[in-house]
Amino acid sequence: VRLKEEEEEDDDAIDSMREAGSEPKVRVARKGERETAKQVGAWLEKARISITGMPALWKGVLVVLILVPKAAIWKLTAETGVTFLMNTDGIDDLIVNSVALTFILAIEDMIGETLSSELTQNMLSKCEDFLIFTRHVEGMSEEDILEEFGNKQAAQRISCLDVIHAILPAKLLGVVALTLMFTFSYYKTHCDYAGGFHWWPKPIRLAFSTQFSVLNAMFPNLFPVNMQEGAVWTMPSED
Repeated sequence: VRLKEEEEEDDDAIDSMREAGSEPKVRVARKGERETAKQVGAWLEKARISITGMPALWKGVLVVLILVPKAAIWKLTAETGVTFLMNTDGIDDLIVNSVALTFILAIEDMIGETLSSELTQNMLSKCEDFLIFTRHVEGMSEEDILEEFGNKQAAQRISCLDVIHAILPAKLLGVVALTLMFTFSYYKTHCDYAGGFHWWPKPIRLAFSTQFSVLNAMFPNLFPVNMQEGAVWTMPSED
């Protein structure tokens, strides 16, 4: 009741100041405006935002305009990062360069959080999780879910692959596989195999120009850089 009386006094004070020909320095929301704001806030709290299906045409557009360029940039960043770290000798410089690469990879998320509007962030925070299970599970209780899916799992035989999948996380195996792949790609690009698990650096040749196109960076195998014939450095022989 006291808060309501104070709100009415504020409204009367604003009206008296306007009748006297002066506007208040700090504008206080009137009673009706405060009630509208409360209703809007309550509506936002009750709002539900979820993702749904997308037409095949838009899926193709997003694949061409977003997925393919982002995958190409990710591949280029990974190859550049591995080359950057492999060319670093000292452990101190290696740690510093690793931290620098971590910061570079986080720039995209930082830009999205900084430049996106508050409305966009609120909508993303209220977006519900995408449920991948079947629709009939939504109306089932936890006991029914455990009974149905537990019986299905009990009827299936456990293989060695299931045990390996349970012990070794899929993300860990993916990281190890990608690390080995990009490391082997580095040796394959910059070295020649000499046998006996030995790799020798390839001769260093200079390019005709320092101007490179996007195709040279994204697809070096399809669009190689024009190099000079003579090498400026070769691996010294053991003799």
